[in-house]
Amino acid sequence: MALLLAGCTAASSPTTVVGSTTVPDQVTTPSGSGTIERTPVMVSGDQSYPEGFTIPADELWVFDPEVDTTVTVSANVVVLGELVMQPASEDVEHALIFEGVDESAFVGGGMDPLASDVGLWVMGDGQL
Repeated sequence: MALLLAGCTAASSPTTVVGSTTVPDQVTTPSGSGTIERTPVMVSGDQSYPEGFTIPADELWVFDPEVDTTVTVSANVVVLGELVMQPASEDVEHALIFEGVDESAFVGGGMDPLASDVGLWVMGDGQL
């Protein structure tokens, strides 16, 4: 089983958007307070989100456990909801790649996502 979070330079080749589908599911709340109905966003294959993305607080995004999935971004990924990257076997690879990040532009100094500080931000009640 492999879970990768990686950064790479602008010289890396881009990944194209393949698309995503949704499937119904029941999800147990993290506090164990019960089961809620929620339709996860299934992320599968190679995808590119040049502008980054935010997972809203009420959403669950799941990398397809049966399919190699690589998501490439060039801006922040903000998780307010839940992001699940859990391959079904060691033969399946899930990767979230930050491409073209300029580490010298890093500002830091706070808990708010900044455009200059590209990365994975798990905020509020968000879960990875």
